[in-house]
Amino acid sequence: MPHRVLRSFRGITSDIFPGIFDWFFTEEEFTRWRKSRTTWSLHCIGGPGAGKTTLTSLVYRHLKQHPETQQCPIAAIYIDRDVPYYDNYFIEDFLEILYNQLAEPTALEEDHSIDAYKKYSETRYKLKNAPEGYRAVERLSTLREALCIRLEALRSARAFLLLDGIDICDQSLRLLLHEELAKLLEMGLSILITSRLAVFEQLLTRCDHPEDPEPKDVREPLSMYYTCRVCGKFLCITCKDSKRSCLNGHDNSYLYESYDHVNIQIVPIPELPMREFIAWNLEREHGNLGLGSSARKPPLSPLGKSLVSKTVQKHADEVCIDAVGHIGMAKARLDLIHTMDSLDGIESRRDQLPTNIVTMFDFGLKRIETQPAGQADIALKAIAAAATGVGGVEIPALREKLQRLCATEVRSGEEILEMTRGFLLFSTRETQSMRLAAFHQSFFYYIRERYNQAIHRASLQINPPRPLFPPQITGSPADITPNRLVRSITQPVNPFMLRKGTRIWE
Repeated sequence: MPHRVLRSFRGITSDIFPGIFDWFFTEEEFTRWRKSRTTWSLHCIGGPGAGKTTLTSLVYRHLKQHPETQQCPIAAIYIDRDVPYYDNYFIEDFLEILYNQLAEPTALEEDHSIDAYKKYSETRYKLKNAPEGYRAVERLSTLREALCIRLEALRSARAFLLLDGIDICDQSLRLLLHEELAKLLEMGLSILITSRLAVFEQLLTRCDHPEDPEPKDVREPLSMYYTCRVCGKFLCITCKDSKRSCLNGHDNSYLYESYDHVNIQIVPIPELPMREFIAWNLEREHGNLGLGSSARKPPLSPLGKSLVSKTVQKHADEVCIDAVGHIGMAKARLDLIHTMDSLDGIESRRDQLPTNIVTMFDFGLKRIETQPAGQADIALKAIAAAATGVGGVEIPALREKLQRLCATEVRSGEEILEMTRGFLLFSTRETQSMRLAAFHQSFFYYIRERYNQAIHRASLQINPPRPLFPPQITGSPADITPNRLVRSITQPVNPFMLRKGTRIWE
């Protein structure tokens, strides 16, 4: 019985532009991951709506079509809903789905894992000798044994796991899942993970080889490199492929990749594929607009007839600029155009956040508010503080504010990122201190304009409104003049109003 939040491979629907991630398949990190059995997993990082699920489906299709991997078993597992920390069956169901998806008959010549899996099935489903059910430890032990035997049978070939949405899991449960993935990686399984956050720290280094023409302090930081086991010096991939040894001349057999994961950002999407997607989307909906896309074009729609002019390129350019390389934001802007009846409607709503973008942000904040009260409070205040500027807020200053305003302790910037569920990211702007900023400029506008009531309340606490009157200036009294003396004389005031005919009490 499949788990309620785990799904198998999702097909590529008709509203997905097939070439949107073609650039990703030429990235060095992906090609090395695909070509050889690496000792690290590939983490694809992108914020909310960045196309991570779409990327997972396109990677699955790419591996199935590539001549080097089309015969390999490929497991694609999607986590599509929040997984609470008390979900005791999640790890077990994940491993069972993985085991079943790796049963590729063309790659498995001798599979002796079936007996171990039958033993697991008996402990889980038949319950002959245990009316109360077998313990989870025993079930997991037999399931891990079956999976280990199956992966051992696949060592002569290759086996892949594509896991989408790992950050939806509760943090404690996610750590347990990463332990299982680390064991699977040691068994030879090639793993690709999509996530909103680069949760694991990846240290970037530079090549130590002296033949590099660039001085070491200006060399490009490396996400992939080799480390010498003897002296600890670093060597880039290019130097290793050129048969160069480490700085101290040790044999290349001592070189190894010392990291267990490589991060690759999927945002921003390069401008060319983004423009191709926008043209494809517009012509798929409104007909041949002269944009030269590969879409199957219907007859011109009423809006399409008015767009067949120089203005269509103008609107396509505006969508590209507003998206800032984010596929979800581009699609939301295009959906807004599709609902318009005329160009006047497009122009009148040019400076507004589309309703579907606001709805997406509202839904994300509601999920943030479902966290424990202390974590939700920190997340909302951190998001509100990020609107102080486009560059975000410095982490030391933000932690100081949160420590003063929130009851829950905040130990690091990483904890804040976890609580904000990807809506805040480490800013790439070069500043003295690390900063947290909104993941997209549309979300920054959403925070600054306080579209959400919870954000509005948090903003009032983070940045209390200033009084409208100027502060009193204290000091020595001013010189007395005749006019000032007259105005300062206090006139007697009756304690009550005397009405006509009223006698005064003696």
